[in-house]
Amino acid sequence: PEAAWGMQLGKKVSQIRSEGKYIENNERRRQQLDKLGFVWRMRSETQSAIDSVDIPFDQIYNALKVYRSEIQPTGPLTVPVEFSVPK
Repeated sequence: PEAAWGMQLGKKVSQIRSEGKYIENNERRRQQLDKLGFVWRMRSETQSAIDSVDIPFDQIYNALKVYRSEIQPTGPLTVPVEFSVPK
């Protein structure tokens, strides 16, 4: 989606995994990600790789849905930390 162009999606996913950002105290969001096949634990995550820009969860979720359908349509949903949504 155009609203996500340039978003550093991989870094946002890393924040969700490492900090619980965007899903803290929100079971519905966690279930939405589970439904996409979101992988909650990865081997190497570094705090220094995380971007501090706040982006609404809905924007991240919509970008993940597109990533799922266009880039990784099957298997566990994993997004490399260096992946940014193309413009």
